[in-house]
Amino acid sequence: MPIRLEDSTELLHQASDQFVGGVKGMWEGFTDFALQDNVLEVAVGLM
Repeated sequence: MPIRLEDSTELLHQASDQFVGGVKGMWEGFTDFALQDNVLEVAVGLM
């Protein structure tokens, strides 16, 4: 059964929302990790 254009547009919007949510979650996790005291001390020490 073929997918109608309206259905495919809705599926595309849902997929993009999930992707953006995943990227935001990964970025928040990375910033939480990168802003820990020990990580900043090591980064400054290496520089």
